[in-house]
Amino acid sequence: MHDIFNMEHFYEYTGDFGKMKDRLCFFVEAKILNSSQNDTMVEIAKSDIAVKMLDFFVQLTQSLLDTYMIMLLTIEHLCGKPIVIPIRKLIKELHASIKELYTEKVLPHLHSCLKEILRTSIRRFEKSGFLVLRTFGNKKGSQNTFIQSPVEAEEEIHKQLTFL
Repeated sequence: MHDIFNMEHFYEYTGDFGKMKDRLCFFVEAKILNSSQNDTMVEIAKSDIAVKMLDFFVQLTQSLLDTYMIMLLTIEHLCGKPIVIPIRKLIKELHASIKELYTEKVLPHLHSCLKEILRTSIRRFEKSGFLVLRTFGNKKGSQNTFIQSPVEAEEEIHKQLTFL
């Protein structure tokens, strides 16, 4: 999962335990988290503020996860098939489909359909090896990018979907 989200803002932090502990202290002092006696584990406190804070962060990240899940399901459908799709068309269709899912109340947040997040997810999945993007110039001088999913990625795609 880290490979997929490594360029998103919540992965900008290094693995420095001291810095992480300092960041968590804020939430412990605010009674949102409880830490163990040896400060190696945290849990959500049983308080109204903790529930509200957790709900806030769930709502904040849910649209991002929904978008990535929809993109991964799309990639799974393309995987190993002799299908080559123009990236612009894929983004346009997914954008419209996600808006429809929101209208039907399947998805709770309309901003799950943001084209920029869809583009970012494509790049992340390309870096993970789930997609191959090929760009070709046309006679008019502009470029067209096409997307394909190699059959070799199928097992890892299934692992990621199971995890999500």
